[in-house]
Amino acid sequence: MWSVEPAAPADAGEVLAVTQRAFRPYQAKYPVAPEPLQDTLERVREDIDRGRVWVARSGSRVIGAVRVRPLGDRNGAWEIYGLAVDPEFSQLDVGTSLVRAVEDRLRRQGARALHLQTGLRDAPAIEFWYRVGYRPYRLEPDPDPAGGYDRVWFSKEW
Repeated sequence: MWSVEPAAPADAGEVLAVTQRAFRPYQAKYPVAPEPLQDTLERVREDIDRGRVWVARSGSRVIGAVRVRPLGDRNGAWEIYGLAVDPEFSQLDVGTSLVRAVEDRLRRQGARALHLQTGLRDAPAIEFWYRVGYRPYRLEPDPDPAGGYDRVWFSKEW
């Protein structure tokens, strides 16, 4: 079993490590590293300090994490990013638990919608977001024709 809770400052290193383990396979799919693989410990710490990171724990071990940030151009809208589950736990519902915790917290704080993006080549992620109730609303082609990192934007409103 695991629990989901807001991340503590001491979790920053584990959040970064689980994110890197979870996103490492995407390096082979895309010519540019996805945003979570470009992250730094300092940015993770800043997000934790702002109360924008949740972790899933099995005992004292961080087995998953998710981060959010406000979408400045949309009133009451937030973006989910960096949803990561340790590959050892990927067949469980850890990701769903993290998403539900974020939804519950942000809804209580007045958020009206959550948005996210994922790579067009990432069929498992696209299937996951459909399964948890998000729907695509925009395709964003990579501006660099040689880049190959086309994105699909999803949202969920309430």
